[in-house]
Amino acid sequence: MALAVAVDLGWPWWVTTIIAVVVAVTALLGFFVTRHSLARGVLATLAVQGVVLAAVAPVLMDNGDGGSMSAMQRTAQLTRAEFSRRADANCARMIAFDASLGNPTTLRGTAEELDQIMPAFWDAWMQQGLLRPPPVERPLVRQWMSAMKSYGSSLEGVRYAAKEGDEEGVSVANALAGRHAQESGRLSSELGMNVCFR
Repeated sequence: MALAVAVDLGWPWWVTTIIAVVVAVTALLGFFVTRHSLARGVLATLAVQGVVLAAVAPVLMDNGDGGSMSAMQRTAQLTRAEFSRRADANCARMIAFDASLGNPTTLRGTAEELDQIMPAFWDAWMQQGLLRPPPVERPLVRQWMSAMKSYGSSLEGVRYAAKEGDEEGVSVANALAGRHAQESGRLSSELGMNVCFR
């Protein structure tokens, strides 16, 4: 999608922010126009994704003039082992929080649980993005961050479908989340992690 292209091409953060805002606003307008449940779920996910990327782009990306505005680049560069250790620590905190919420068995319970999980998930995702890996690891880390973003977007789809009482929508979004979790786990393993998505 356009947001991923903006990141992959190395555009400055403000370009990505503008694109993300346009996507979010367009998706939000579409959400209120359409009445199709699946379309509304997709549009809601796009709107959330756009808002999140617009918010984190100034923190995670370069300013486009060879310098950087990002906290990520102002922090000390980590070794592979230290990067993996800190990333695993972030994941462990998220896993502990998730476990503390129990295991809902109804759509309403699932929606309520995800209302608590998703803000914490996106915060954890941003924390992962602030870690500065060794240069050789950065292409793989970008793939890892993208896979986790896709996983989070799928969970947003689960949350929306659960709120709508749409069991089929929950099933579809859950299956998609499972595939993104598997990809995130594969990349986590390649990066030497023992906790994230394991």
